[in-house]
Amino acid sequence: MIEDLILTATSSEVSAIYEEFTTILLKIIILVISSFLIRFSLVLLGQKWITTLTHTASIVLLPVITFSITSVISGNIALSLGMVGALSIIRFRNPVKSPFELVIWFLSITLGICAAVSILWLVLLVTTVICIFIGLAFLDHLFFKLFQKKFFTVSFLEGNELSTLEIFTSAKISSPQTHDSFIASIEDVDNNSYTFASSSKKELLEIKDKYSDDKRIISISLKL
Repeated sequence: MIEDLILTATSSEVSAIYEEFTTILLKIIILVISSFLIRFSLVLLGQKWITTLTHTASIVLLPVITFSITSVISGNIALSLGMVGALSIIRFRNPVKSPFELVIWFLSITLGICAAVSILWLVLLVTTVICIFIGLAFLDHLFFKLFQKKFFTVSFLEGNELSTLEIFTSAKISSPQTHDSFIASIEDVDNNSYTFASSSKKELLEIKDKYSDDKRIISISLKL
């Protein structure tokens, strides 16, 4: 009789854990999909800043991290107050290069809290983050294989070391904006400049060769 009660209680606990796990996993999947939909919506609105790797990773990671930490501390008032106090006294003495850096620090804090409260949440969060990183790398690789261009753009503001190409012309040149590495232009009647930046030196050399024979070119400055 006692053994039957133990077995019944054990099966009920396993069923409850499985149900909780599937619910949490479903919410995380919805959060990730929603983040990507918001990212694509911003791209359609012309918000180029979101197309970088760090900003894309930030907008995907933050909802998952926030969901994890709020779920872990929601039933514990003392832990909630402690979390607020911990975040309020944290100061970053070194300059932050990008929002993604802050997300990583916040992730590290969240992992520590999850480890202290629930091993299930720790495993889920670590697994989800690793899957997101692998998925973003795979997406960039797949996009390049299919369309011969990177899915993510690069930015000087994120501390990337980029090669630059500046083309000075006496008249406007055709469609420089079609190149993924195009970042800026100044167009006047007889004095025009076009700036390209990329981590790929080969790409800039190809652009240079494309326009080098154009009679409208005054000078070309390439910094690798």
